Amino acid sequence: MEKIAELKELINKYNYHYYELNSPLISDMEYDKLLKELISLEKEYKDIGYKSNQQFTKVQHTVPMLSLNNLYSYEDLEKWLNTFHCDFVITPKFDGLAIELEYKEGKLIRASTRGDGFIGEDITEQAKTISNIPLILNTPIPPDYIQIRGECYITKERFEKINNKLKEENKKTFANPRNLASGSLRQLDPLVTKERELSFVCYGVGEVSKDINFPSTYYKYLEYVKELGIPIPEVIYKESNNKDIIEKIKKIEEIKEGLPYEIDGAVLMVDNYIIQKEKGTTSRVPSYAIAYKYPPNEEVTTVEDIFIQVGRTGRITPVARVSPVLLSGAMVTYVTLHNKDYIEKMDIRIKDKVFIRRSAEVIPQITSVITEARSKDSVHYQFPDTCPSCSSPLYIRNHYAYCTNRNCKEAIVDYLIHFASRKAMNIIGLGEGVATSLVEILGIDQVLKIYSLKKEDLLKIHLSEKEADKLLRSIENSFKEATLDKRLYAIGIPNIGSSTAKSIVRMYPDPNKLVNLTKEELLKVEGIGDIVAEEYLNFFASPMDKDLYYQFFLMANTTWVKVNKDLPTVVITGSFPRSREEISIELEQLGFTVSSHLSKRGGCVLLVGENPGKKAKEGEMYNVPIFTSIEDLKEKISSLE
Repeated sequence: MEKIAELKELINKYNYHYYELNSPLISDMEYDKLLKELISLEKEYKDIGYKSNQQFTKVQHTVPMLSLNNLYSYEDLEKWLNTFHCDFVITPKFDGLAIELEYKEGKLIRASTRGDGFIGEDITEQAKTISNIPLILNTPIPPDYIQIRGECYITKERFEKINNKLKEENKKTFANPRNLASGSLRQLDPLVTKERELSFVCYGVGEVSKDINFPSTYYKYLEYVKELGIPIPEVIYKESNNKDIIEKIKKIEEIKEGLPYEIDGAVLMVDNYIIQKEKGTTSRVPSYAIAYKYPPNEEVTTVEDIFIQVGRTGRITPVARVSPVLLSGAMVTYVTLHNKDYIEKMDIRIKDKVFIRRSAEVIPQITSVITEARSKDSVHYQFPDTCPSCSSPLYIRNHYAYCTNRNCKEAIVDYLIHFASRKAMNIIGLGEGVATSLVEILGIDQVLKIYSLKKEDLLKIHLSEKEADKLLRSIENSFKEATLDKRLYAIGIPNIGSSTAKSIVRMYPDPNKLVNLTKEELLKVEGIGDIVAEEYLNFFASPMDKDLYYQFFLMANTTWVKVNKDLPTVVITGSFPRSREEISIELEQLGFTVSSHLSKRGGCVLLVGENPGKKAKEGEMYNVPIFTSIEDLKEKISSLE
């Protein structure tokens, strides 16, 4: 059929770019759709795969390295599970490169990539540089021969470091950790692989000699290879009923952002090897295992347009409007492009196809441009020389463009929204619509002028009498109730978040001191470096502004509890029955300082809930004291009194 030939050509093209060039042209979900369409047309099609690199020796797999079918909904998963009545082992689905390790009499004799499942490439010397792959198995009586299969991956932290270095050298960065792991393993020079610091985790087995009493279940097999010194997944569950299985899949999804490596789903494997054999395999996938894929945090989309936003500090930020795409459970239509340098370095153009990525609560960003798919009508974006809101000239500071007009309307609107936000002055009813009207109709050009507003002013911006009264009460209450740290955050100093504002105020609680801090004093505050310190000093450079904000600080609510310097800083990780904000408030009332990161200077403790993230591992590494409840911390206070 013509359609089959067309699909074969497309799939082989995408496989070549994915495996050979480490530069995917489409997302995993789009690839799966094409593959399903092909399989439905030709069920026994066996030639889906890329042609391996001629520079590596070919390896014939004695037992095919099969891939897994993917499911994307719990409804489909339940239908699949209902065809079984047995135990399943549930593990994270590592997002890396599948490889096979061959051991003879306990010694690593060969390593190879999965390739097309039947023929891979010899990467023995490269694999030997991976620190957690044992060259000799940890057992006095090793099997005569065993093929151990697993995933090669790179940690998120290492991925960021390598990409940051490439950016500094003006070299092309990797789109994601999977591509970096794949590219690193297939380096002809093993020393390059070694520098990348890859890791390995076991998920399966190939051929095994008959001289050992091989485990009867997959769960026991993982325990067996762990004893041999082979790394296995840290998270492993064994369940039998659908409800518990789905619960564990959801649990893995909850903790995935805190894991030090990328996962894109969970793998369900029938535990009993006899049942596995009964279920069998197709030419491409096993019938006894499935991959449940989480909503993707990376997808392909198209840049439809690029426009400019003016922030509260006057910063000019280019934003891409993209074709709507679902990422990590949220529909994404806008992606920040940071600054002019970012656009030029990545060569982002209107109409380009791009990969965008979103993890947890991180703002979506473009990770790479698919230049191979660039159309002839793609358009270079011309970064403006003037502010799009007020037409004033722009100036550059620390790679970012800023509007020179301190009365720029769009910046003041954004400033008002920030000032009224919950973490700042908490003015209920002052949202974007009201803020815009205050600027455009009443001519508000400085945020503190809202404290001079009268009811008749608010009626002019088309608020009802009831709405005007409510907003005035909220404005009045904010002035009475806002603490000094909230006021410092509210005035919008660039790069000073609510946590940093608290740290500054706890160290320097005097309003007069706050507006007269030196750079040396600022650098003593945890989380502040040279750039942030300079931003702070520039903000209070004008004597008029300094006096205005000093008066504003003087009126702060001083009922908040000052920090007890004998108490450690608390870093919260994991999930709790209450929100982190509620926990933070209670800790601060007890005199603790709450921080979002562990300090290199020491003096921190961890408050750990369920499913803690990488901070818990960092804490263990550096012997940071760990507490599991506020009651434990209260006992800490008692011991110091």
